[in-house]
Amino acid sequence: MKYPILQIHYKGENGIRTISPIGKFCGWFFSEELKNSLKFGYKIKVLRGYQFFRGNIFNGWLEEQYKLRTSYPKSHPMNYIGKILLNSLYGRFGMTDHFLES
Repeated sequence: MKYPILQIHYKGENGIRTISPIGKFCGWFFSEELKNSLKFGYKIKVLRGYQFFRGNIFNGWLEEQYKLRTSYPKSHPMNYIGKILLNSLYGRFGMTDHFLES
């Protein structure tokens, strides 16, 4: 393999470094990285992994923050903190995933 693409953290004499090894090695990788590496000739043996399921994990948190916010008048700092927390979460998940490509 001329240009390895998977990277691991290697603890050597000079501290921890990020390397792209050739040959046998172990590491934790995202499934999409592994799928992509198969296109470049990697042979993969999965030893273990985690499976994540989709779900509405923020529903309870959102309701709690909204109740906190509405339990204070608009001039109270806790109302503002609740508003900022709700807007920050919305801003993170409302962002577009289309980035400029060069």
